[in-house]
Amino acid sequence: GAKRQGRVGGTKSELSLRLVDGTPSHARPDYYPPTEPYEMSFVIRDLLHLAAEKLVVGGRLVYWLPTVAGEYTPHDVPEHPVLQLVANSEQPFGSWSRRLITMEKIKPLDSHEAVVPERDPAHKNFRDRYFNKFEPVAVGATRVAVVGGGAAGFYTAARVLAKTSNVGIDIFEQQIPPYGLVRYGVAPDHPEVKNCISKFASVSMDPRVRYFGNTRVGTQISVSDLRSVYDAVVLAYGASEDKRLGIGGEDGQNGRVGVVSARMFVAWYNGLPEAQDLHMDLTSHDTVVIVGHGNVALDCARILLAPLEHLARTDITARALTVLAQSNIRRVEMVGRRGPLQVSFTTKELREMAKLNVDIICDRDLVERECSSPEGHAYLLHKRPLRRMMDVLLKHSVRPEDAQKEKQ
Repeated sequence: GAKRQGRVGGTKSELSLRLVDGTPSHARPDYYPPTEPYEMSFVIRDLLHLAAEKLVVGGRLVYWLPTVAGEYTPHDVPEHPVLQLVANSEQPFGSWSRRLITMEKIKPLDSHEAVVPERDPAHKNFRDRYFNKFEPVAVGATRVAVVGGGAAGFYTAARVLAKTSNVGIDIFEQQIPPYGLVRYGVAPDHPEVKNCISKFASVSMDPRVRYFGNTRVGTQISVSDLRSVYDAVVLAYGASEDKRLGIGGEDGQNGRVGVVSARMFVAWYNGLPEAQDLHMDLTSHDTVVIVGHGNVALDCARILLAPLEHLARTDITARALTVLAQSNIRRVEMVGRRGPLQVSFTTKELREMAKLNVDIICDRDLVERECSSPEGHAYLLHKRPLRRMMDVLLKHSVRPEDAQKEKQ
């Protein structure tokens, strides 16, 4: 609504009465009192009509459109027969957003053309909903429990919020902070992977969502308890324990560490509280064997071999950085059960390893033979990313006999 006019330079009685065509302005049917809210959908409707009437063909109208998170659809962007949508960008604020709308006049206005909306847009009565915190969960709303405050849990909540408004979502997480593996599982030198946190934060700010950290489902509260009070329960958590291999020396012997799961190692260098007591002996030997040919395996190898100055620029924990600074690890062997065409790491991860001052040692004859065989050729024919990755591997790798033994 318009602001209340000031009384600079005089009192109310000294203000002159404004006449329009001989009629006091406040008595005209199109007059809006300064203290009366101008309903948002009417503001937008009148704004578009004004632009359609006053703009030249090719002229543009740019304005902010407030929308309610979880209720907005493309149909909520106002339309006019002579105006064409050019751009629609969003700035989220949690439970609501504002959209920068650009529209262009594409033809002259016909006096008979008018805008008749088919339904109430999501920004109707926006002011009232804003001051009422966008309608908190009403009695009778669908109640959903999401077990797991990681990426799966927050993406589930975001999807539910987008599909329905009359819902309440409670997210249960065993850790105190949210975001799970996005916080504790992403390599510290891959901050771009964590950009999804901004979306998760907007979900957390929605008044229909509540977050309960430091809550263990299965011990402090059972799934049966949740099912008794919620309309739906979504289990969106990952593995909380490691699968044991059942081999000799797994638990360590003669002072050696033994087998450490990638889950615990990644959690250790990312600062997961329960992993900070992990004993990582990186000084009494120079070789580590990693079982697996995926992105996590390459992450672990890169952390073990990367220069300290590279890691110091990341958000790796100070404790892990101190241990790695004393590391004597000079060789990492990655062992997989399948051939080179079945590796599951990405070209990006392989390129990052190639940028380090290391020799990538592999059986080049095996790689070339697998790629050139009739079966391998047919397999690679429709897998362009894999072909590119094999090219990168052959470009940056060396045969075992050609490797420099003293190189890191």
